[in-house]
Amino acid sequence: MYTIKADADLLALFDQFRKKRNISGYDQAGMISDQEAKEMLVLANHLRNVVEEWLYTKHPDLMTAKENEK
Repeated sequence: MYTIKADADLLALFDQFRKKRNISGYDQAGMISDQEAKEMLVLANHLRNVVEEWLYTKHPDLMTAKENEK
């Protein structure tokens, strides 16, 4: 299996948000606060940076191709 070997704390945070999202989607509308939405956006951006760093390290040819598309 391919993985970036993300930190366990990062994965736990995503799991917390996932569980809360599922509850709010099925049981209680409006359960997610604006602050939590902002925190999730920060977390998602952090994960993107981690993935990009991993790609540059492990598969730089993929990142070079992406850079050329810009």
